[in-house]
Amino acid sequence: MPHGSQVTDAMRRKLSQQELDAAAKAHALYLGKRGGQRAVLRMCDLSELDLSNRDFSDADFTGAKMDGARLAGGRFINGNLYGVDLSAADLSGADLTHADLRGSTMHGTVLDEARLEDADLRDGVIVLPGNDDGMVPISFDTSVTVISDAHAQNADLTGAKMAQASIKGCDLSDSRLRAAKLPRADLSESVLIGCDLTDADLTGAKMCGTVLRGADLKDAKFDRADLSGADLLGAMVSPEALKTATLTDATVAKSISDLPRALDELLKSHEQWAESMGRSGDRVDLTGFDLSRQDLTGRDLSAAVLCGVWLIEANLTGSKLAMADLALADLSLAKLGGADLRGANLERASLAGASLKRAKLYPLRISMTQATERQSNLLRARLSGADLTEADLRGAVLAHADLSDADLTGANLTGANLAGAKLDGAKLKGSKIDRAETAGAST
Repeated sequence: MPHGSQVTDAMRRKLSQQELDAAAKAHALYLGKRGGQRAVLRMCDLSELDLSNRDFSDADFTGAKMDGARLAGGRFINGNLYGVDLSAADLSGADLTHADLRGSTMHGTVLDEARLEDADLRDGVIVLPGNDDGMVPISFDTSVTVISDAHAQNADLTGAKMAQASIKGCDLSDSRLRAAKLPRADLSESVLIGCDLTDADLTGAKMCGTVLRGADLKDAKFDRADLSGADLLGAMVSPEALKTATLTDATVAKSISDLPRALDELLKSHEQWAESMGRSGDRVDLTGFDLSRQDLTGRDLSAAVLCGVWLIEANLTGSKLAMADLALADLSLAKLGGADLRGANLERASLAGASLKRAKLYPLRISMTQATERQSNLLRARLSGADLTEADLRGAVLAHADLSDADLTGANLTGANLAGAKLDGAKLKGSKIDRAETAGAST
């Protein structure tokens, strides 16, 4: 018996591009209430055809074969794509809000920038005609939605229903999966770097080897989830939320008690290393350690390796962090007033609610002879609600950073890269933004 979206080709009617174009034209008239006819393309073969930038909202594609089809920029809002084969199809920028994608197959599908808010990707039951000695009974075939090796960066899957879905080996980096329903879903070996999974239901989910670096997992449910071998470096999640999850060989925040020496000893050795320019002492590497609420006021952490470190509510007032690697670090609510962060790497770091008043984030000259400079990198950093009053951000890289509701009063953003940054609700009174790159920034 055929299985789900892998229905035999003999059951499908092959459409030409001309026939599809005619159906699209009639459907456009139908949507505009100017006559026409709703597109009903059930069990049709649309392989390799061009549906890009067309409006197929409310259309019915049940059981269709659309492998290799071009659907980029198309609108499929409330569309019925039940049991559809979208393998190797291009859905980049497509709008599938509220679409029914139960039992669909998306192997190698491109979903970059696609919108799938409240889409239904649960398993489905497709009804197929059978044939037994002249009899034509109805057979039922249960199919689990399969999304494998798909590329779906920055996709919007807010509230999507994906219970029991197979989402293996996919790249969902920077996608929004807020309140997504993923109980018992298989996300093994997928990449979810920087994903927003707040309030997501991952009860019983299989996430073996899943990369969750820098993901926002606040209030997500992980009851009985299998996170064996998963990488949660820099992920925002409380240990309590992972209490019943399987974490064998997973990369999670390490306790300060696991340090090889006392923290103060390590920091003093690093300060010696920094002051002697590496001739004595040792450069500190605190990757993945939980240093939340530590008092590091005025400490010299220049060029320290602090990737994925937890510094929640830590006091770093007046500290020296020039050239430090703070990628994926969680500095939520930290005190960084007057801190020297010139040339620091804060890519994907979380600084939500942090105080960076008068912080130095302008380029650091690293070669006096060649005038070589290193910019402060805050690419995709989370700075919502942060206090950046009078901060010096000249030339800083803030592309795709979240600066919503941040206080940038009197800040110097001259020459900064704010492309794609989120500035909704930000206070910009008295700030300098001369020569700043603001393409795609939202205000």
